[in-house]
Amino acid sequence: MFSSKKIRLVKLLTYAGALPFLGSTICLLIPLETTDIRFMSSTYGVIILSFLCGIHWAVSLFFDERAPRYLLLLSNIVTLIAWGSLLLPSYQLLLCLHSFCFMFLLALDKNLFYLMIYPAWFYELRRNITGIVIFFLTLQVVFS
Repeated sequence: MFSSKKIRLVKLLTYAGALPFLGSTICLLIPLETTDIRFMSSTYGVIILSFLCGIHWAVSLFFDERAPRYLLLLSNIVTLIAWGSLLLPSYQLLLCLHSFCFMFLLALDKNLFYLMIYPAWFYELRRNITGIVIFFLTLQVVFS
């Protein structure tokens, strides 16, 4: 279905998407007076979580017969939780909530892999990138 060239591009762009999490972590270690790193990091996290939920919407639409019925509802709930997290008074709590959302979406993705909706390479990519993002979010909790 996907050419090896397309898969390489998807992997490259996915891993590149973790760079803002790396950059935010580094900036928390070396504070910049002119930039609100916490705002940038938390907003980026929400955008990525919403993007992942959009993938679940697409799966639900294009694999209607095979996709779990709860996929649309759960992806909406995760998106609303992610956006609502921006109202939290604690940055550490926000990061923990984002970590939970990333892990929850990975659990949904694992289910989609078992249902043979996701190819193995895509699930492995999602697993790897989720681990990387959780690592950076954990560092941010520790250093913020």
